[in-house]
Formats: sequence, structure tokens, C-alpha cells
Amino acid sequence: MGLRVCGAPIIMAGMKLLYTAFDAYPGHKGAQAHIRSNLFAAKENGYRATLLCLGTSGSFRDPESSAAVHACALNEENLLRRSEAFGRFVSSKADTMIDDPPDIIHFRDIWSGIPLLGHSISRKGRTVFEVNGLPSVELPARFPRLARNSSFIRRLRAMEDECLKLSDRVISISARTTRYLTERGCEPGKISFVPNSTAWTSIDGDPEIPQCIAASISGADKVILYTGTLAAWQGIPTLVNALAHLKHRQDFLLVVIASNRRNMSRLRRYIAARGLAQRTIIHDRLSHPAALSLYGQAYACVAPLARGPRNELQGCCPLKIIEAMASGTPVVASDLPVIREIIDDGVDGMLTVPDSPRSLAHALEALMDDRPMRTRLASAARDKARRVFTARLYSERLGTLYASLLGGNGNAVFDR
Repeated sequence: MGLRVCGAPIIMAGMKLLYTAFDAYPGHKGAQAHIRSNLFAAKENGYRATLLCLGTSGSFRDPESSAAVHACALNEENLLRRSEAFGRFVSSKADTMIDDPPDIIHFRDIWSGIPLLGHSISRKGRTVFEVNGLPSVELPARFPRLARNSSFIRRLRAMEDECLKLSDRVISISARTTRYLTERGCEPGKISFVPNSTAWTSIDGDPEIPQCIAASISGADKVILYTGTLAAWQGIPTLVNALAHLKHRQDFLLVVIASNRRNMSRLRRYIAARGLAQRTIIHDRLSHPAALSLYGQAYACVAPLARGPRNELQGCCPLKIIEAMASGTPVVASDLPVIREIIDDGVDGMLTVPDSPRSLAHALEALMDDRPMRTRLASAARDKARRVFTARLYSERLGTLYASLLGGNGNAVFDR
């Protein structure tokens, strides 16, 4: 299978991609799975990829995508000092590429975007700014007190605007994100819509699920699964309070797979205070193949996203929803515009009133009491994810974007 533009091959030998991410790789968050998808898409489209990221492994060859990975180990706890150090790391690596610059420079954050756009290699390659989230929106959602620091937020927005202005192309992951970027002044013609995709990672074989989880779910009738960070905008309190309304039932187990340990102790106390400690398993940093296996074993997955600028103004494209759907597991999620881009209520999932434990409890109970409905939703969810959010389609979209930057007209199709 090859990628072509109007009959002419767009893959040229030796095409180079520099991809940068202010995230650790490999890792256990949705960001790492998304990075993996980009590296695989680069390989599928014939690019020799180099990834600059955070991590502890130094330089290595990614065994799955064959990308050259250079990880910057930073012990700095302060986010801003860490981002500045990462920017210096990116600049130093760019210095080594001056005589052999990449054809495409693709970055997913302003911390690497600013130094790259100011570097001489950006004048020799084409630049792509992938907007999964902007710090001026994300950081106040994570640290609410930052919202009161107006001068700091203005500085972040100025950096974001610089990246939006100077980049040759901007990637948006949702229609809501696209609207937000145009409202911010980004030229609509330079925005490409590339939503998240199902996982590239195979779950063939027997992924190592921790024994404490495996033993618990083997005896549970209905596993209600939550995966992701424990940040406030994820709506975890809404989920816990919803299940507290249902604790008279004896047929469900809540499994929480946290991508890191931040707020975990607080969550345990919150769960215990609502009488759910014996009905809940909490585990952190599960491997991606094991998480995918868990999706397939769950009765339902829950994405109770809270209302607020991060989810409603900026937008998002939750990878966990797409991967759960592709695993044939129905998702119960908040009824927000970004979620309606993915789920059709009552057709391939269930939508509930945001921030309403009673609404979520009602939907979960209805789903638990109606296995035929669960089967119908699961089948439709799998069909949609494998039709609309496939890894192959993601690769095609990214390949088309790169081709248009390098002189093609962007009308790429697959040879079959």
C-alpha cells in the first residue's frame, strides 16, 4: 500500500521529520499514545522520524516505529523552569541538524515551538503546530489560582499566538478547537482537522494486567472503568458521587486507572468518605496494551468531563473514548459539544448532564439493567470507531497534510 497524490507518489526517499513533545515517551498517558500514533504515521508515510521529548532513557531507537528518540531527563519540579530547560534542549538538538535539516518540523507545544520557529532550521523545513491543548487554558484548569495571574496568562497567549502565526500549518483535533483557534485569530486556511485515532498498539497475546486488578475483575459482574488523569476537569467527583447513589447495588466494581499519582491520595479519601472503598480498585500507570485489554473487559467506560473553558471553549478529543469504543465497550460521557462530535446519544454511547451525579447514576443504572441495550451500543461504538477513527485514516490525513506542505495538492488517497 502506497500513498499517492493525483497518481504521483508523494513519498520521496530520505524525507525527514522532526517531532517534538513536552511529554515523556514512552509512558502511560493519552499523550504518549498520541505520540506513538504520530511516529507510526510518519513511518507509514515513508518519513525518517526523530522525536525530541521528556524522559529518562537518553537516546534510543523506538522499537515499534523505528524513530530515533532523544529524551531530555529533567528533575526540575517547577513547570516553567522545566519548560525553559526543554526549550534549550530542543535548540541544542536543532543546532546539530543545521547541515541536514528536517523537511517537516512538527511540534505539539509552545515550549518547543518558540525555539524551533526562531531557529534557522525552520527556514529550511515546513512547520506544523499540533494543538492538543494550549497552556493559557490548560494550566488554569490544572492550577485554578493561575487564572488570577493575568500578566502570566497574557504572556502565555502571546507565545501561543506567535506559534499560530508563524507555523505553516496548524492541526486541530476537534471542531470546537478549530472554532477556538479561528476566534483567536488563526487563519482558517492553515488549520487542518486531524482527530485522534484508535491505537496502533497490538494487544495480541496476554498483556500484563496487575494481579490485584485481574483477580478483582474476574469476580465482578459489571466493571465500570475510568482511565486518565485525576485532574478536576476530568469530572472524577461526579463519577464517585454517581456511584454513591448506586452503592445499594452489589453487581458493579469501579476500576480507576490513573495515568499518574497526582491527586490519588485525595481520591482515595473521597471514595472512602462515600462508602465505596470496598467497591473500587485504583491503579496507576498501567501499560498501554494492558489498558486496551481492560477496555475490552469492562461493562462500560465513563468519561464524566466537567464543564469549563478547557472542555467547552478550547475543546479536546479524548483518546480514551475512542479506544474504548474501538474495544467494543459503550461509553457514558458528559453531554458536551466535543463529546457529541464522537458519540451519538443512544446510538453508540450515552450522554449525561455535565457535573450531575444523578444524571450519570441514572444512565449507568439503565445500562447495567439492560444488557441488550449494552450489546447494541457496544456494537455500534465498535463499528463507528473502526470506520471513523482508524489508525489508517489518521496516517492518511497526516500524510496528506505533509504532502501539501511539501508541494503536493493534498488530495491523497490510498492505493489498495
